[in-house]
This record gives sequence, C-alpha cells and structure tokens, in this order.
Amino acid sequence: MLERVQMAIDVTIHQGLRKKKLRSRTTAFGLVVQNLRDTGFFENSLNMFADMALAYRQRLNELQDQEKQFWTIQHRAPNHPARTIALRFARSFARQTGKRPTFGTSNLGEHPSTDFGRALEEVFEMLGIRANLRETATWAIDQLTEPDWMLPNSGWPVFGAVRLNGDKAMSELEASMLPKGM
Repeated sequence: MLERVQMAIDVTIHQGLRKKKLRSRTTAFGLVVQNLRDTGFFENSLNMFADMALAYRQRLNELQDQEKQFWTIQHRAPNHPARTIALRFARSFARQTGKRPTFGTSNLGEHPSTDFGRALEEVFEMLGIRANLRETATWAIDQLTEPDWMLPNSGWPVFGAVRLNGDKAMSELEASMLPKGM
C-alpha cells in the first residue's frame, strides 16, 4: 500500500511539473527542489520531515533546559556575566597558584581577606562589574575541580584568552597581583 501511495504522489508531482514551468530553476533553492522532485519526492519528503522533527525536538530540549535554568527561578536570577568572569578568573588563579582559591572577609568589614578575594574585587572594579562579591566568588570556587588547580603553570592567559600587547587593564591587573605573590 505504501508503494502505491508513493508512486501516486511521485507521478502527480511529475505531471504537475510538466504543466507548470518551474520559475526558480536557476537558483540554488530551485535546483534543490527540482532534485527532490526528480529523485523521489515522496521518500525525500519523508526524510526531510524526519530531519525536521529531529531538529525541532533538539531545539525544544534546548529551550526546556533554558527554561529550567533561567525562567523557573523563584528568587532573583544570578548575575551570569559576573559569574562567568569570576569562574574564569578562579580557574586562572588556581592554575597560577597550583591550589584551590579561597574566599573570606575581614572581621573589620566586608572587605575580602584572601588573595583571591582581593584580586577578584580588583577585576570587578576594573571591568565595572557590580555584583555580590561573596556570592559570586563562592559560586565560582564551588565550580572548580581538582584538575583546575593541578594543571601545570602555563603563563598568565587571563580568562582563557591570550593577552594583547598594550592592554592597559590587564597590565595593571598583573602589576597589582605581583606584589601579592601571584
């Protein structure tokens, strides 16, 4: 039965083409459509629908993941750019020092008391990032795994990128960190 339906559809498509001239044969799209019709419209259509359904299903999964991550939060959403910078900086810091960074605050105020905390505070100031430093730093540290601080020292590629010559902000950051033993 399926073969009969396939043959009927393919014949109908070919008969329709004889009656009407395909206007877009000279375009890439027109050529693709013509090839689909000439090589078995029914079967090609089914394959395209299957591919399309797979692509839609994958996109739906991506959107559902984003919904869970960003739209179903009962409280205020986290500052994702600040978290990204903090995580990349924590990884660079860990690679440089060879140990897991820590974060603490001074008992004289809410100022960071650890090298990592003070350095991250400077990075946020230089980049103009406004975020809760304690929450962001703690989150970034929690994301690190042992390989992050066990990697061999590979220089100072801040945030996973190669520093460009003349980059004033990075030069200032490096200069301010050298006295701190980094």
